[in-house]
Amino acid sequence: MAAMDSIIASDLFLTSSGALTGIRDIRVIDTTTNDLFDPPQA
Repeated sequence: MAAMDSIIASDLFLTSSGALTGIRDIRVIDTTTNDLFDPPQA
């Protein structure tokens, strides 16, 4: 949370409706890649 507070305080993200003023929600998105084909090694 301290990192988000620092980002908001520095006005790093500016939106079309203005600067961010506080934290509303924090999400962590995980993307996993599953390798379905391993080519033969030469």
